[in-house]
Amino acid sequence: MKWILFIAFLTIFITSCGKKPVEKDLKSLEIDELKTKEIKEVELIFNSESENLPQRKNTYIIKTADNSRTLLSEEFDFNRDGIIDSAIIYQNGAISKIYSDLDFDKNEDVIDIYQNGVISEREIINHISKTAYIKTFYDKDGSILKKETDSNLDNKMDIIVHYKDNIPYKREQDINFDGVMDTSNFIKEKKDVENQNDVK
Repeated sequence: MKWILFIAFLTIFITSCGKKPVEKDLKSLEIDELKTKEIKEVELIFNSESENLPQRKNTYIIKTADNSRTLLSEEFDFNRDGIIDSAIIYQNGAISKIYSDLDFDKNEDVIDIYQNGVISEREIINHISKTAYIKTFYDKDGSILKKETDSNLDNKMDIIVHYKDNIPYKREQDINFDGVMDTSNFIKEKKDVENQNDVK
């Protein structure tokens, strides 16, 4: 009942101010599911009083025991068209995921996944299949471990590049796209190649 009254109050308040909430269009956002679990508070942030659309919307979990609040999500409308362009999801006060629509077409282009506040995986999304065709994996310090690419968009990664100290050192490739890597080559560092040229 309190939740229903809160939504009604928020709607009346926004309408009376001549402003409307940001429309959510990123399809994979987990915000809707999370919002049903506990009492929430929504905060709309405008750049100026004259703007009709908020640039940012923050959603908080309200803990009734001590009335404290924890940030659940931040949603951003960078180009002021009323559609969410980026959303940050939090778990226990730390960033869990970041969804980004870089070309403003209502689809995620990049999904960043975090563990303990540090990026662990980045997915570049193919708009046709709606799946990741490039995946980058990171270690606990945020350095690149490997990058996987689906070059022919068949939902199977066919190129894997391994990294050490953020520098690629080995490349594997599935040439015939049968799901098995056919070649594995070590990548020489640029300075090694220059040294060999100097000897010649």
